[in-house]
Amino acid sequence: VGGEFGHKPSHACTMPLTETQHAMNTFFQKFNAILAKLAPDTSRDSALQIIQEAQQYFNTNMSVLVEYDKNQVQRQIDEMRRIHVEEKREKKKFSFKNRKKLGGSKTSSIAKEASSKGSTNVIEHSQITTESDEFALRAKSAANQYRDLREGHFEFDDKLGDDFLIENCVNATIEIRSIGGICYLQDLENCTLKLAPVKSSIMLHRCNGCTFHVASQQIRIHQCTDCNFYVYATSDPIIEHCTALRFGRYAFNYDNVQEDLREVGFSSKQNKYRNVKDFGWLQKEQSPNWSVIEGQEEVEK
Repeated sequence: VGGEFGHKPSHACTMPLTETQHAMNTFFQKFNAILAKLAPDTSRDSALQIIQEAQQYFNTNMSVLVEYDKNQVQRQIDEMRRIHVEEKREKKKFSFKNRKKLGGSKTSSIAKEASSKGSTNVIEHSQITTESDEFALRAKSAANQYRDLREGHFEFDDKLGDDFLIENCVNATIEIRSIGGICYLQDLENCTLKLAPVKSSIMLHRCNGCTFHVASQQIRIHQCTDCNFYVYATSDPIIEHCTALRFGRYAFNYDNVQEDLREVGFSSKQNKYRNVKDFGWLQKEQSPNWSVIEGQEEVEK
């Protein structure tokens, strides 16, 4: 179930391995040994630890791989995370709770109606027929969902602990100060999101003109344009089909931020916000689709 791949030496070949080939073979032997710990009955928590071990081993030793193999290894880790972590998450019913709004206009009629009725049913969103259908289906089953926020400042005190979705928001500032499991962000326009650390992954689709303060093991960004990311990431952030993205250090400064970072095992020395991988850019030169934010001391935290 864990899968196995890499460079397998031919038995017919008697030529001695070069130092590079030996290093690559050693990498794949150890990497596959880590993934081999996964089984269909592996618990979600145990699987998350194994996948984090594989991700850390890859992050530390990727220099021995060529670019193609780096992409393949990361995709394999992503697939194992999807099978063993995301698809095994506990299915919880959704409810609006502990919502605070600071200034701005009223919340959307959909959100307001659900809140006033005390609804515990997931609100269906319109069918998405783009290449990200699979992402949308996974996001749709997130335990906590925040939608259609407009023109205001919103704070949420929900004790998440599990997966959550934020989508279809415009000109909104959204703050969540509770640790989450997996975070889905999609279809956001001119928004500012300040999120407490997320234990596993943050997945973004179709965001434009936004600013994100996010911390996670892994960050995947798809089809986003003209956005600022203030990031903590233990693995290299990955972008695909994106333009004009800018990356800096995680800069959400709330009362318990250091305690929350320690709780999920994050260390400032491990932050890879500068090591962005553009899967749509295969040349050796720096991708033109992202850059590093300088002068962060001037950023309001």
